[in-house]
Amino acid sequence: MKYIILLILLAPSTVFSFNTGSDLQEICREGKEEGSELACHAYINGVIEGIVLGARVVSSDITGEYVDYKIFCPPDDVTIDQYVAVVKKYMEDHPEVLGEPSAPLISLAIKEAFPCD
Repeated sequence: MKYIILLILLAPSTVFSFNTGSDLQEICREGKEEGSELACHAYINGVIEGIVLGARVVSSDITGEYVDYKIFCPPDDVTIDQYVAVVKKYMEDHPEVLGEPSAPLISLAIKEAFPCD
């Protein structure tokens, strides 16, 4: 039974590869097979959630005081569809970064679109 669960958990990672910006761009293309759009949204959302969680973890200074550390500052009502649109546009506008790892590319795209003042 545990092997079946492991196989199910690993299956999406063998179908969709997000190693580089090019991989992500290919998965996120309009009109791809069913599941690609969901995978694109889920991956981008997961990266953003990871960034936000990481920022919260390091949001205390050496004295233990809470410091609101943010990498990007989106409006409160931003949606995952807007994040995906931002990432797609960034990849379109910056083809030179498509060979780079996809997670930092997402971070750069969101940071550029929603900078903190």
